[in-house]
Amino acid sequence: MRRAFARMLEWLIVGGGVHGTYLSNYLFKVAGVDADKLLVVDPHDEALAVWKRCTENTCMKYLRSPSAHNLDIGQSALKRFGRDWSGLNFRDKYERPSLKLFNAHCDHVIENGSLKSLRVKAKAVALSSSHGAYTISTTSGEYQSQRVILAMGGADCLAFPDWASKLPAAAPIAHIFASTFELPANKTYDHVVVVGAGISGVQLATSLVKNGARKVTLVHSKPFTRRRFDADPCWLDDRCLSILRRKNDFGDRRRIVDAARHVGTFPEDVHQQLESALNTGSLKCLQQSVVDAEFDGECLRLFFEDGSDELAEFVVLATGFSRYSGVSGGEFIQRAASELGLKCAPCGSPITDEQLRWHDRLYVTGPLAELVVGPASRNIIGARMAAQRIGSSILRKHHTTKEQNYFYFQQKRR
Repeated sequence: MRRAFARMLEWLIVGGGVHGTYLSNYLFKVAGVDADKLLVVDPHDEALAVWKRCTENTCMKYLRSPSAHNLDIGQSALKRFGRDWSGLNFRDKYERPSLKLFNAHCDHVIENGSLKSLRVKAKAVALSSSHGAYTISTTSGEYQSQRVILAMGGADCLAFPDWASKLPAAAPIAHIFASTFELPANKTYDHVVVVGAGISGVQLATSLVKNGARKVTLVHSKPFTRRRFDADPCWLDDRCLSILRRKNDFGDRRRIVDAARHVGTFPEDVHQQLESALNTGSLKCLQQSVVDAEFDGECLRLFFEDGSDELAEFVVLATGFSRYSGVSGGEFIQRAASELGLKCAPCGSPITDEQLRWHDRLYVTGPLAELVVGPASRNIIGARMAAQRIGSSILRKHHTTKEQNYFYFQQKRR
């Protein structure tokens, strides 16, 4: 394997999704890291590729997060950017942005901050440490860096029910977040079954109806639950995060985080979409648990806990990602943990300090940081929360919220 760089990097980020992109922006604008000393390693053609694919698959129209949760440094950056847009770009008092506006702002941040130049398309395969530096082996060569941030999401950790895993490859079933997923609306299926009661499944089911699907069945194992956010806002500050800090047992932390996440819920506007779709008569909701499935060569027959069944031409699994983050990054993380002797909680999640250090100058974010950052760790705001913790270990001055805006840091850098 060739050595990609002779120079030593200051920071290397593994993962170019929401978290990797935000952290590269943070390190460049806030920490003042020179562009030639900062690198993002990501296997996709462009930044946020997985985010854009997943949100498109779910037919998302508006984010669940408020406009303050964006990829620029300032919390008001997205709101300012949206002023030049016409139409309904924000919803409710939290000013939740439309997906179209949010993605346009992300592209603006990437372009305006020259973040593309920080990326290299490659897959990380191994991580080792020697003489105070890390060596990251990738499919495009080796890179050396003083510090590394692991920013892999959960895209490689799709949650498949046991009954679905037993079906043959030819069965007409797909996970909504799979890279090969195609919207059934683009095909001529007469009956599509969506399995999942959360925001992804509901948004997809209602969109299929809106786009003219003849019959859609939404299967949910528990009652529908409306929640404005997927975790209480108190988890964004010390009101609740202090509860985690007081727990030295990381098994206790895992139980607290799991209990705090409102998995399988959706906000009021999505509920209104559901009610509207039900009124058309094309959507049916079944509160049932699927226990088995059979493929007859053309269709899938789903068998439910109460003994009933349903025949479908196509089944979409809106069952989310693996509950625990220890497998995020897959074999790469497992090999790194073994190579460096990294500590993990019983659930497999990294055991880090409060600055998210897993090993000397190796940091984590996203799903890998849940036991410190809390239930919002996977979200957009989780990237900001992680950056503040990582930044506290390297910055001499703590920047106030007022100072954290693009114009301030651009002026400082001139």
